[in-house]
Amino acid sequence: MIHGILTNLRAIELDDSPLVYDWFNAPAVMDGWGFGVSVVSRTIVAERVAEWIDQERTAGRPVAFIIERAADRRALGLLLAIPLDRERRILRLSLLIGDPDEWGNGYGGDAVDAFLVAAFDGWNAHRIELELETGNTRATRLYATAGFQVEAVKRGHRVREGERLDVSVLSIVVDDWRNRENTEYVRSRAQNPDEPFDVLLADGTPAGYHKPRWRVHRDGDWHRSIHVWICGLDDGEPFLDFQRRAFEKDTYPGALDATIGGHLTAGEHVAHAYREIEEEVGIVVDPGELVHVGTRRGVNEQGTLIRDREIQELHLLRWDRPLGDYRLNVDELAGMVRVRIADVVEIFSGTRPTIECRYLSASDRSIELIDVGIDDFIPTIDHYFLRVALASRRFLAGETPIVV
Repeated sequence: MIHGILTNLRAIELDDSPLVYDWFNAPAVMDGWGFGVSVVSRTIVAERVAEWIDQERTAGRPVAFIIERAADRRALGLLLAIPLDRERRILRLSLLIGDPDEWGNGYGGDAVDAFLVAAFDGWNAHRIELELETGNTRATRLYATAGFQVEAVKRGHRVREGERLDVSVLSIVVDDWRNRENTEYVRSRAQNPDEPFDVLLADGTPAGYHKPRWRVHRDGDWHRSIHVWICGLDDGEPFLDFQRRAFEKDTYPGALDATIGGHLTAGEHVAHAYREIEEEVGIVVDPGELVHVGTRRGVNEQGTLIRDREIQELHLLRWDRPLGDYRLNVDELAGMVRVRIADVVEIFSGTRPTIECRYLSASDRSIELIDVGIDDFIPTIDHYFLRVALASRRFLAGETPIVV
């Protein structure tokens, strides 16, 4: 059995013929698989299953798998990996999820991920290819996320309801797969792509499993993080501090962000993440000084491989100390920017294109004056930084720090 995170793949058995028969005769399932009309007899389905098992004897490994849900071993679908050229180690992949109610729950992508590991690492496959109708956006996204690339289009190759449709040929070869693992999710001092995160539902409740960081960000899974905003008075002027993210981060390298931010590793609670304060900026505070001001859903996308969906616990911390008192961790951030709260309000209200602020470099501890504009900050659509600035100003005035 091949184990994924959400799914397992087990070799098909003759006893699975009734399952396959039901899937092959479900119009919605077959439509998604690329067949407009499908009527298949039980006899033909049984013969196909027997043929796949015969091919298993020849290939020395299964060519047909039942996709099971890992949580309860319920059969969800079918994955085929038919040998096209044994000498050149080329396989043709095809996959279906047999219950439309389970579409969009991540089972197909998880099954493909698990299969690719087995095929390339276990069976020494060189190339895996497949064909999709060009209009099948759901399947195209699934395979593109797994690393497949479109290499050709067969024009008018398939007929559906009297209309000729183009078919795309997608493939992935072992070198691309290995290079993708090594380059798209770089292990650096700033993050470990294999760090496990608990996956959440959109309402913040646990989904019941965890994934490595790179897959969470690739798949757009909700996960929990903490933001600590440090504000205070400097020469009587209210300020808000922004960190400049390390240039090795997988999301928004070098951009300005919350003073302190960190993900929760699998099994951790928010209080565990308070360690990020000392780890990132080198100051020790009493957790009782932190004021929780809300929970935010933050969503950012970068390119095709990063979909960062965080449920962020927001805190304010008053720290009336000079900027130079920070002991910044060069592995975590590039620097710290101190901005007058009045200037934050103005730039995010659109009244000024740039603002002047003081910048502490993490590498050499130098402090200089710099100008920053909107493009220097992580992009948001919810006026997040403006809301934090207004809440910080209320907090420093002794009022309730509302983040709306």
